[in-house]
Amino acid sequence: MNFCWLFNIGIEDNWSVDRFKMKDLEEDCIVQHMEEIMLLMADKDDTLLLRRKPNDTFLCQMRSYGFEVPQIIYPEKEDTTKTITQLVLEDKRILQELKELSRKKDTHLLPYGVTEDEEILAKECGMRLIGPSSTVSRVSNSKLYAKELIKRLHLSSPDGKVCENFDQIREEWERLRKQFRRIVMKRPYGASGRGLYLVENFEKLQRVLYILKRSGGENEKCIVEGWYEDKKDLNTQMFICDDGNIKILSVKEQILEGTVYKGSIFPVELSVDIKSKYLTALEKAGSELYKDGIRGIVGIDSIVTEQEIFPIIEINVRFTLSTYLSMLPLRFPDRYFCSMYYRIFLSEKWNYTEITKKLVRAGLAFDTKTREGIFCYNHACVHQDILGKAGRLFVIMIAKQRTDLQKLRFKLEQLLEEAKY
Repeated sequence: MNFCWLFNIGIEDNWSVDRFKMKDLEEDCIVQHMEEIMLLMADKDDTLLLRRKPNDTFLCQMRSYGFEVPQIIYPEKEDTTKTITQLVLEDKRILQELKELSRKKDTHLLPYGVTEDEEILAKECGMRLIGPSSTVSRVSNSKLYAKELIKRLHLSSPDGKVCENFDQIREEWERLRKQFRRIVMKRPYGASGRGLYLVENFEKLQRVLYILKRSGGENEKCIVEGWYEDKKDLNTQMFICDDGNIKILSVKEQILEGTVYKGSIFPVELSVDIKSKYLTALEKAGSELYKDGIRGIVGIDSIVTEQEIFPIIEINVRFTLSTYLSMLPLRFPDRYFCSMYYRIFLSEKWNYTEITKKLVRAGLAFDTKTREGIFCYNHACVHQDILGKAGRLFVIMIAKQRTDLQKLRFKLEQLLEEAKY
């Protein structure tokens, strides 16, 4: 069985009722070019559908780290206003290649997430689509669905409620602020911190309500919960098989900046008792998800505090950036990992090539013999010709001990700080 990988990130926009979106074309371009992250999971017999051909030097570097480079197909036209799926569907050459590919070998389409477009692409090219139907995907990716599932399974949940209108939001905010320093407001759909608002005072509450009103959210349900300051944020990646078998792929500790995901550390260190209770709850949730028609990759965000375990905070019935990191322990056994991304200012002295050289000179670059160090797993997001001056540096740190990860991260961030001057 072979996979055809597709990074159709941004599909959450199809599900949101937000009618007042401020498009950030620069940011959208960066996000779209994160697609090279698929190289962390793909095998040499697979196929990658990318927006553009990756840099040859970068591909050679990834090979040297032990990653396979599969067949890569990319459309003739590059249009950041369209999803990669739309571009592929408009490209007759690619469609023909995919049809021939599926005739020669059993090929499965493995997208970031499933919408009607991915269903059309799979059918058009004779590939089997991995994941739930587009209808199930839309419903189950809502944060409201996660709240309903928590209630159905009688699992512990953060203090808060689903509010039907602005009056209920204000009432719940008044109640929760007596116990919590900050309150989080969650719209049903959103990724990477979008649709999440941390509210610490009445003035901020008023601003958020104004945003909701302008964007059509006045008639939209909103989750209002207390924000737990002292906690460990976890993410579990699971695969729900067609026969109902639940496979836990990874458990990671998430590094957040407010509500925004910045990276992951794994494996996670939990006590035997907490880990047992946590995994039992997740497997129970996985079985229930299967009954609801969910198949394929599922990411579940959780919280562990000193007093409680909240097994489900959010459910992503699609890939996340964390998903693509899940196979690293298989490639580099007996190691600790930390993934991070940093916003950086691109220039002739600060791009993929120069960053790689700086890591080598600082003694931080990944060493294939010791299998320790840092490497950048994305070229396009630190390429000035593609993005202009705004870039993102995506790195993975690998070490024999968890404490060594902290040292690598500290030295890398020192290097990044020095580059500003």
